[in-house]
Amino acid sequence: MRKTERPTISGLIFIQGNSREIQNYLNQIAFDLYLVKDCSTKKTAIIPDRVMQPFMQLSQINPHHIRFMPHSFDYYSPNHTLIKITSGVLTGMEGYCIRIARDKCLVTTVGNMTVAIGGISKESFENVDEYIRQRQETQNESQTLTYNDEFVSFQSDIAQCFFYPQNRLDLMVLARSLEQWIMKSRYWMLTEELSNAAQVQLLILKGIGKYCEKIYYKLQPGELKEIDNLCQETHKIITAIAERYADTQPEQQQKLIADEQAICKRYPFLPISKL
Repeated sequence: MRKTERPTISGLIFIQGNSREIQNYLNQIAFDLYLVKDCSTKKTAIIPDRVMQPFMQLSQINPHHIRFMPHSFDYYSPNHTLIKITSGVLTGMEGYCIRIARDKCLVTTVGNMTVAIGGISKESFENVDEYIRQRQETQNESQTLTYNDEFVSFQSDIAQCFFYPQNRLDLMVLARSLEQWIMKSRYWMLTEELSNAAQVQLLILKGIGKYCEKIYYKLQPGELKEIDNLCQETHKIITAIAERYADTQPEQQQKLIADEQAICKRYPFLPISKL
């Protein structure tokens, strides 16, 4: 057992769950703890999960990026254009891009509260492809992944998603860039293009093993959840394909299982190695 201290967002504590059950629990453990009420409705302030997710992700990277603002959201509208972030960690969030104390911030609302998210830059948040390209250039390494010469185009395209991540934001961007290939593989499974789907998943696993090996031993398990979830999803797809191969192509089934096991043996830190 060990005690760890981490910075958090000061001022408020966010609790996930049913508001009535939470308040009943607070009443049992302390008589002076209450959930915040929405000033306009006089009811418990509830923030939808879809709104909180980007906020939660960013707070896990660096809570010092987030500050609560003293004025309502409309106060910041004069002379500023409302923007909507279309890609990256903050996808879907709307607000005003304002410089505060020399820091470029996105001023937005979360549950009727006005917050400023600092450190906003196009390279870091709005354009995943550009972020990856810059990382690759900085590392000055040609991205290569090899598995089978028959699928050279897949190898080249997937290799462009990879770089050596240095922090949690890098991991989140890496996971986001690979999600498109998870979706493509699921579509190929529907169209019975099982070979394509299997090949892509093996390339993803191999890439994560190669490029994420060092950082896996530097971060806490909770900080790796996006990549861990991606690996789990990859394993599910490979298992589903292997089951389809069982009756018609047993040799392909055995080869697919063996290929996945070989990758896990080479990179034993992968979260599916002990499944």
